[in-house]
Parts: sequence; C-alpha cells; structure tokens
Amino acid sequence: MGDQLTSTDIEPIDMNDPRLPKTPLTAALTLLTAALLSACGGANETSADADTDTGRATAQSLLVTPSASGLPGFYVDSVTGNDANPGTEALPWKSLAKVLSARLKAGDGIYLKCGSAWRESLSLSATQLVDGAVIAGYGSSCATSKAVITGADKFQGSWTKSGNVWSRPVPTSTPKIRRLFVNGATQRTAQWPNYGGVGHEYALADAASPSSATVLTVKASDAATLAGADLAGATLQVRSDPWYIHEGTVANYNAAARTLNLQASSAYTMEGSDGYVLQDKLWMLDAPGEFFHDVANGMLYIYPSAAAAQADMNAMFVEGSVRDTGLTVATRANLKISNLGFVMTRKDGLVLSHAPSAVVDAVDASHNGRTGIQIALATVPASPARGATVKNSVIADNWQMGIDAGNAPNVSILSNSVTDTGTLGTAGTASEAISAGDGAVVDGNTISGAAYHGIQFSGTGGSQITNNTLQNYCLRLTDCAGIYGWNAASAATKRTVNQSSTVSANRVLAAKPNTEGAVGGGIDLLAGIYLDNFMMNVTVQGNLLTGMPIGIDVHNSSNNVIEANHIWFTTTTGLWANMDQTAGDYMTNNVFRGNQLLPATSASGTWPALPTLGSSYAVTFLHKISGAGAITSGSNVFTQNQIVQLNGVSGAVAAVVSPSGQQLLTASGWKALNPLEAPLWAPASYAAYNLAEGAELVPGGGFDSGVAPWKTWFWSGASGGNVQSVSGASVCIGLCARLTTGSVYDSLYSPGFNMTSGVPHVLRFAAAFSAAGTIARPGIGTNTSPSTSVLGSGYVTLNTLSGSAGDTINFKAVFVPSSSAEARLTLAMATPGVPVVFDSVSVRPVTGYTWSKASDWSAVVYAPQGASRTVGCTDLGWPSGCSVMDANGNATTLPTTLPAGGHKLLLRLDSPWKQ
Repeated sequence: MGDQLTSTDIEPIDMNDPRLPKTPLTAALTLLTAALLSACGGANETSADADTDTGRATAQSLLVTPSASGLPGFYVDSVTGNDANPGTEALPWKSLAKVLSARLKAGDGIYLKCGSAWRESLSLSATQLVDGAVIAGYGSSCATSKAVITGADKFQGSWTKSGNVWSRPVPTSTPKIRRLFVNGATQRTAQWPNYGGVGHEYALADAASPSSATVLTVKASDAATLAGADLAGATLQVRSDPWYIHEGTVANYNAAARTLNLQASSAYTMEGSDGYVLQDKLWMLDAPGEFFHDVANGMLYIYPSAAAAQADMNAMFVEGSVRDTGLTVATRANLKISNLGFVMTRKDGLVLSHAPSAVVDAVDASHNGRTGIQIALATVPASPARGATVKNSVIADNWQMGIDAGNAPNVSILSNSVTDTGTLGTAGTASEAISAGDGAVVDGNTISGAAYHGIQFSGTGGSQITNNTLQNYCLRLTDCAGIYGWNAASAATKRTVNQSSTVSANRVLAAKPNTEGAVGGGIDLLAGIYLDNFMMNVTVQGNLLTGMPIGIDVHNSSNNVIEANHIWFTTTTGLWANMDQTAGDYMTNNVFRGNQLLPATSASGTWPALPTLGSSYAVTFLHKISGAGAITSGSNVFTQNQIVQLNGVSGAVAAVVSPSGQQLLTASGWKALNPLEAPLWAPASYAAYNLAEGAELVPGGGFDSGVAPWKTWFWSGASGGNVQSVSGASVCIGLCARLTTGSVYDSLYSPGFNMTSGVPHVLRFAAAFSAAGTIARPGIGTNTSPSTSVLGSGYVTLNTLSGSAGDTINFKAVFVPSSSAEARLTLAMATPGVPVVFDSVSVRPVTGYTWSKASDWSAVVYAPQGASRTVGCTDLGWPSGCSVMDANGNATTLPTTLPAGGHKLLLRLDSPWKQ
C-alpha cells in the first residue's frame, strides 16, 4: 500500500458485518474496520505509517461530502493532507506531529477532519495556542464520526495458532499493551483465576493470612495450582478494603509458606479472606478473551473471545493501546474543544492541564486505560466564568474514571453519557464515573455501569448535583453510592468554611452490593445518596431513589436538609442517620422532612425448605452517644415523612440504635417518638407470598364458643392475670379472647393437636393492643407437663410481635415441627399487665409456596431529561386495560405521559396479588 488510497482500494462496507465493533466508541473507528480487512494486512504499523488512517478517512469520504468551514487557523486531514502543505483548509497537513509547528494568533483554531484518525499523541501548550483557541473536528460528517486521536496501534496479520492461542511478533520497542481490542471488542490481560463475571472474579486469601501491607497467604487448595508457576513480576490486584482494589507487583512466591510477597507496600493492609487476582503471565492465558504481551521477547499472545477470531485471527482488526494520552492542552484559557475522539490510550484520553474556562463539547473519550477526560486546575477563574465545561459528550469504558474533575474548581459537567467505568476488561483499581471538585455543577448526565460511585462531589463552594440519572453503580466495590459526598477523614481535618451544596431532582435507580472478596466495615453498604464523614449544609431534595439497600445515608454529618425525596423499595432502610463516633457528636441539626418512604418486602424459597423472608425499615437511626435522645429539636428532626405500607406487614418500620442496644418500632411507635411525622399510608395491600395449606389443626382458635376448650396457667406469685371472652375489638370476628398477664410465666394454651414432623406448617393469629407491649414468641411444644418445644429451627416471619396502643397485627409465621407427637400452642406476653385481644389462631400444614415480585403489582416509571415518556399497561408487562392508581391513591389511566424528568409509582389494582 502507498501513502494514499483511492476508492478502488476499498471494498464496500456492510454495516451489518459482524466484524464491525458494536461498542459506542467512534464512528471513524467503526466504519473502517471492514475496509481495512481488505485493504490492509501484514505487520503492525506505527503512527508514521499512513495507510491505516488514510484508509479510514477515505472510506468515510465515500459516504459524505466534506463542507468547508472557512475559519482561520490550521487544518489537518489524514486522508488528503500532506505535511508539506501550508495547513489551509484547501491544502491541509496530514499528521498531528506537524501541528506542533503551529503558532496560533487570536481567533485561530486547529481543525481536524472528521472521519480521519491519527495514531499519534498530541500535546499543545502556550507555545502553539492562544487564549480562546479552537481545537475541533470539521466537515459535514462530524455529527456521526468524530476526528479521532487513538492511543492504539494496529497488530494485524502474521498471526499463528497453537492450540487455542494465537501469537505474533511485535517490535520489542512496543510499550506494554494495556488494552487490546479485536474488531472493537475488549480483551482482558491474562489472569488467574479466570474471570467469571462481576461477583465471580476473585480467589480468596487464606482466612489466616496475616494483616500485612506486603504479604498475602493463599489457600492450601490453591497452592497446587501456584506451586512452580512463574509469579515473579506478576501483577496482584487485591480487594484490600471493600471500597478499594490495590494493584501491586509480586516479588516472589514462597511455596512452602504459601505467601505472595510484594515488591512494595500496599496503601491499605491486606488480610485473610481478601479477594485477589493474579495477572500478566503467559501460563495464565487459558480462557477466551485473554491476552498477554511479552515485552521482553516481543511477542503478543491472545485466546480471542469471539468464535470468528478463534477461527482466523488474520481476518480480524486488532488494536492495542501503546500511547499514554490522546490530547493534552495546557496553560491557555477559554479553549474550545469539540467533535473529537480520544480513544484506546494506555492512560488518559483528553487532559486539560491548567487551561481555565475550557469548553469541551460533543467529544468521545472512550476505551482508555485510566480516564476519559482529566481536568486539573489550580486557580478559580473570576465569576461568572467556569473552571471548565464538559457537555454533550460520550465517555464509555474507561478503566478508572470517566470524567476526573476532582482537582478542578467550578467545573460544569452537563448532559454527558458516562457508561461502563471500571467494569469491562479490568480487574484493577476503579473510582467514580464522575469526580467533581469544589463548586461543581453536574447536571443532566446519564451514568450507567460504574464499578464504584456514580458521582463523587465536593461539599465546598455550592456544588450542584442535579437532574442526573444513575443505574448499575457500585458494581465491583462497596461502601459506595450512586451520588457520594465526603468532607474529611477526621473531625480535626474537616473543612468548615464555604460548605454548601445541593443534590436535587436526580433519579438513582436499583443497585446491589458486590461483597465478593470484601472484608471489614462497609462490606455491604450501598446507598443511593451518601453524605459521608463531616459533610455540612447539604440540601438533598426532590430525588427519586428506588431499589437500592439504603436510600439516603447521612453519616457523621450535620446541618443537612433531606426533604421531599421519593425513597421507594429500599431493601435495607430508606433513611439511615448514622453517628458512629464517640469523641463528639458529629450528627446534629439535620432535618428529615416530607420524604415518602416505601420499605421493600421480599420472599423466596423452594418448598419444602423454609422460605427466606425479608422486610426493610423506613428509617434507621444510630447514635453511639445519645441514641433516641439525639432525635430532638435542635439536633435531628423528623417531620412529615410518610411511610407507605403495601404488603400489609405489621412489622417494625424503624430501628433506633443506642449504646444500650437496638429498639424496633412499629409505625405508631415511630410516630410516638416523632409526633410531627405523617400517619402511615396504605393505599393498597399486596401479598408477598401465598401458601397452599391443608386442614386446620388447632381446635377452637376462633373463640366463637368462648375461651374453652383453651386452658390457662397463671403464676401464683403474681396477680392480675386473667383471660376473658370479648367482642367488638378491631380484630374480632364474633368473639375473641382477651389475655391479661401478671407475669411473663402466665399463658393461654390450646387443646392438643397433631402435626407432621419435617413438613412446613404455618401459624397465624390476629392481635390488638390496648397499650404498648410485646407478645412473647408463641410456643409450640408437646402436650405434656413439662412441655418440650417442637419448633425445630424456629419461625420464619415478616411480622413483629410488638405494638402500641391501638395497633393490630396479623401474625403469620412458617416453621417445621421436629416431632409428630401431640402438641399445644401457647400464647403469652413479654410485657405483663398489657391486655391483648387474640382471634383467628390457626396452625395448618403447608403443601406449597408461591412468591410475588414487586413488578407483579407495582412499577416505578420515569422520563429522561429533555423528553417526555408515554407508558402503557403492556410496557409494564401488565395486561392490556389494566386498572392502576398512583402512590397517592389517585386513579391513573394508562397509557399516561410523564413530563421530561418526571416519575411515578404505579400500583396495579387488578393484580391477583392484591389483598
């Protein structure tokens, strides 16, 4: 091939060709894949070789007609350009290296032809640039294919196969290939153990491994695999904390002691049961999708992921990341960067180094080995100028961060798509998708697929985190959140000046903690919004949070307002206020106001095993110094928060933890502690599970003929114990039994009945409290004296046995009796002197279970920013013509249209699970 191609050199491009990349990197890289398979071949080429990039741009030129921009400055076109040209639009330069000779004047720009690609890095500073300079793609194709600066070289042809592994020589001068792509699909550095997906990627250190920064002991069961293996110089990735993955280099492996010894200390100590991965040795290359670059011997090996590549690597388009950066700009202000792509670098795609008030618009910063866009800025531009602006851009599949602006003040990050940060092809350290420094505005972004936080923000300088949509965050690490703010590691170092920020109108969707290989505190901590150590003066307002363990976590933080948020279907707790310090009270003056809290209930299992049941809290309040005493005016206030109950579970809705222990509160108990809270709201009730049941076993459990034939036992050492037949209580169907005890030993017990050992049974009863009290756990034992319990492993239930005055509970518990001997059921009180009315006492055998899913009867729907959304019954998987209401009890006719950014909770009224 020569320096330039003509249209006759390139075969027509089939856009459905399975060889084409399917990832959203850049159209320029996508369009040329097939063309290069025909037009190019042989050994890998460097940035000095023009044929690959010329072929790319020429293929694109077949599809569009370039248009003139007519703007002053220098033009570069990798297809028609020549570095001997003057760099005009009519006679452009060819290489980025030539751009270094440019000396811009006011009003000038540097323009790269859209559809072109350069296998070079470009670094521009005050020498080439002027304040206000433009660096942009030009031409009519910019909307669909950027001008691309790629950090990867081609490695095509000359592949030979041995077993499942293909190999080819590469120059020994080639830098360590950090990332490898075959037809656009990312491959992984060879590793042990083999990658099994998120949550299935680690070996676990021996439980007895010492706490150490340099030594990790492997399990005896893994020692045989590692014995004799080449491990010196291997990369070790270890989850040394739930929220951190340390990357180190193995100095040696001591087979006798089973210890991996590192060349340098890890930042955090490693310990027993930590998850770890070993990488970058040829012997590890044994699974599809893995590669190994032997730098010393100049060889590249791959076990390709796709069947077509496995069949013929010489027909594939192969690229490997060999350059650290794409574009670096520095020390000039008000730069404009647009319609460019920065892809496949070893480290960073675009670096803005002390370039105040730069505007980055419509760029693609994807598939980089560290960060898509990195911004560092030492000084704050005078208001109203921003430190930098990044908008309307695609930032995909970067290994550590998507946008790193944590070291730059007053940056605006607007309407970007940031996806797959730290999740594809990497076992290493990963940080947040977006890191925002002091005074940031992070608005209208869509974030999906983040190994760690979705957004980390500073609480200094009025940061605004608004209108963002986040899903699939915290995929690889915990002690983590969709939106996370942190002030300082200790009270002594916390910042107190200029502390204010707003987190509003965001949609933070479902996520689950990944606990594999995690050891220590925070192992399963995952929140939608997390105000961590010593955050101050944050307003968290009007956000939708649904489906994560914790909705909003306020940890050792003060003077915050948490209001008008919809926190739905959280699996651990909706609000968590957590003060775990003892040296001082660092959680004061917080206001939790007007939030709607919907705890989640879950049920699963396979009959005849006991089911797994769970129900979350609306609120958890932990205060290591004062407990509930810290819920006071001037300290922490809960007012007008509405708890929504949809599963009819008469359980605890709040947990209050103090130095003396944990107190579980029903809705009425929580309101008694916080009188300004809204009443419990139950617009409908849906069963979490149904049981197929046999015949009733307990005689007279309806008490319709009076208390007899039940019997009582009252301790002679106490007075006041009695049982009466009554009617008219809220739980009564006809007559009921009212039990008043004088001691914890007093009881009411049933006539004898027989159960089947080893078969699940269900116990039910209804109870009404006249005052705050707790029913003792019902006993089921042999109908003898003394009675011996036959409950086996005990009850599985969603219900509490506590209540306040006026409360009713409908208790349901599943258990497996350990004996078929004649048994009796005993009812008693853990709080003597509190009369409780019982009715509908029942024990039945269970012959099967069925479980509901929240999606069977509810749906959280939302519209994206900037566009309305219409939702119908079939969109939700519900029958056409379904009957629906919203969370406030208002009838809603589907289809319904949500305004841009709007959301609703829809409840199906014709669901078979409705009670």
